[in-house]
Amino acid sequence: MRMPRIFMPPEPESPPRRLRMLRSEPMSFVQMIVQYDAARATVEELGNLGSIMFTDMNAGMNAFQRNFVSDLKRCDEVDRHLRYIAEQIRLAGVPVGRREVRWRASLDELQHQLQDHEADLRQLHSSSQQLVASYNQLVELSHVLQKCDDIFSEAKASYTASHEEVLQPSSSADDLAAMALEGQQELEAFAPLPPVDAARSRSTQELHPRLGYITGVIERSQLVKFERILFRATRGNLYTRSAEIAQQVRDPRTDALVHKNVFIVFFSGQRSYEKVAKICDAYGASRYTYPAQYARRTALLAELQTRIDELQQVLDHTDAHRSARLRAMAAELAGWQAHTRRQRAVHRALNSWSYDIGRKCLIAEGWVPNSLVDATHEALRRATAKAGAPVPSIMNVIDADETPPTYFATNKFTATFQAIVDGYGVPRYGELNPAVFTIITFPFLFGVMFGDVGHGLLILVFALYFVRNEPYFEAMRDMDEMLAYAWHGRYCSPPIPRRPRPFPSLRRRPPTDVAPPARSPGTCCC
Repeated sequence: MRMPRIFMPPEPESPPRRLRMLRSEPMSFVQMIVQYDAARATVEELGNLGSIMFTDMNAGMNAFQRNFVSDLKRCDEVDRHLRYIAEQIRLAGVPVGRREVRWRASLDELQHQLQDHEADLRQLHSSSQQLVASYNQLVELSHVLQKCDDIFSEAKASYTASHEEVLQPSSSADDLAAMALEGQQELEAFAPLPPVDAARSRSTQELHPRLGYITGVIERSQLVKFERILFRATRGNLYTRSAEIAQQVRDPRTDALVHKNVFIVFFSGQRSYEKVAKICDAYGASRYTYPAQYARRTALLAELQTRIDELQQVLDHTDAHRSARLRAMAAELAGWQAHTRRQRAVHRALNSWSYDIGRKCLIAEGWVPNSLVDATHEALRRATAKAGAPVPSIMNVIDADETPPTYFATNKFTATFQAIVDGYGVPRYGELNPAVFTIITFPFLFGVMFGDVGHGLLILVFALYFVRNEPYFEAMRDMDEMLAYAWHGRYCSPPIPRRPRPFPSLRRRPPTDVAPPARSPGTCCC
């Protein structure tokens, strides 16, 4: 706890109310003693009032040695939950509400609620991904069955046509039936090769080679490379056919819509099967089993259509449930974010307070304008009643030998011109404020510089539009740079835009030999 100073620089006389902006207001150095239970409510009330600039009483400590570092870490964790929820809302295309609903619960309750929301969203997202992957695999398998049937039908038609040319008129019906049976047996002989037992001898495989085939789906852009590598790996001992899928197919791995082709590769031997399978996996091709029997293919295709319809209904229900949850979260997202920013600012301010272990209270010091000392007392009383603390907070005005910060009372009209002056420099405590003269000279010089009536009329029209719709634009949380540039300059030519801050008054005190910058209405800073 720092002892009060005896010496204090002479303060300027309090200017009349109409001249409060001409010079910085007189400041008082105050000391507050607040119970631990009422500390957060006290900072919130003082932040809403914007009447005090706290000084850092823990300047010799690093960020990890302060009292409320765990609360700031909790704010970071809440921010992580909010970023994930906001990203899911953005990906789903759900509009975010602009209205910030005031969150009354504590930070711990908000963290637990957001943890549950994130866990539910992750579970829904994981289930949806699994369902979508299964659905896409079934769709690809249905294309494989249809396209491979077309390939075999074309081959059979070509085979029948070539044999009809060599058949003599004297051929009997028995010969034709025998040839048809032979073709069916040849088609059924092309069955997928089962895994070969490692104990089986190589001589047996060489004496009894088997023909087999592999079917699957591959991206159309990879098809030419895929066929070339297959030809080189097997030294040309294979036969490949492919067919294009007319519409785009969603890839089960990447969930992206791409153009794909159905392929079928005929080969001989177990080694060729292993080579072809490895090449398919290397090129990201999806392999599917194609039954050799026509009856099994027909039954499998009918079953696929039924399962696809069922999965589509489940996906629609899952998407509707997830969208409803995201819409409910989007309506409260702005309030959650505002509450998190407020709590972060509160705990950053509390980290500048000193903790008295013996009396179990917090001690804070700061600068308050003389005109707001009574309002600060009233804010302390409201915070004590709100927190239900048994001991009221105490505020004393003490002496200090440090130069007070500069404070100018501004409003929405004069704040723009004050920001222009602050861009070049801030007057010291007690000096004249050039912003008063800038209110007249800056628009005049701006008009002289352009000297265009049409351009001036356009600026006037846009400025009147912003002034007329101030409540709508003030409610906007995320304003892009171009719009903010015009919005903040609605009462004059466009100045440098300033981003709003949750607690503009909670700022550290800079060195005493540096002129302090002025801030927005109701704040004091240096």
